[in-house]
Order: sequence, then C-alpha cells, then structure tokens
Amino acid sequence: MRDCFAKERAEPAAPKIPVVTVGDPREWDADALARVTAQAFEVPGLDGFRVHLDADVPDPVVTPAADSPDPDGLRPGESDRLLRPLLASRFARAST
Repeated sequence: MRDCFAKERAEPAAPKIPVVTVGDPREWDADALARVTAQAFEVPGLDGFRVHLDADVPDPVVTPAADSPDPDGLRPGESDRLLRPLLASRFARAST
C-alpha cells in the first residue's frame, strides 16, 4: 500500500484517491495508516482533502439504521484511531 502512495506523489496532475477497506486498519496500525494516507495528499498543486466515512462502514451495532451495513464494520475505537490523524492534518478541509 505504501508503494502506491509513492507513485501517487509522483503524479500530482492526476492524483488518485487512496481507498482503505474496513480490514486495513486491522491489518496495519490504524494511526499509521491514517498518517500515511494524509501524507499522500501533501503534494504540490493540491489544496487538501476531505474525509468521507460512509454510514455503512461502522459496525451495525454502532449504526443499526444503515441501508447496507458491513457485518464486520469498524468498531468505535477503530474509527477513532483512523479518523483522528486524518482530521488533525493541516490539509484536511471542511465540506461546504
């Protein structure tokens, strides 16, 4: 996964959006994964990034009303560890 970030940094004219699946924060350290993802957007010409967390991503225990929940979705502690470094980045932008 980190190798693809190096390639994305080399192509600022056509940036790619890193996609993180629910299993990735469990396979890698969630904090480190979030920091590497945020760093992928620290390229010349980009004005930052926005974080989108689909309502179907958290575990159904957390969001029981989701339309198509993932039965093995993110648990509260996992989503916190993943989102905090992203939202703390100086490149994170609020949606308007």
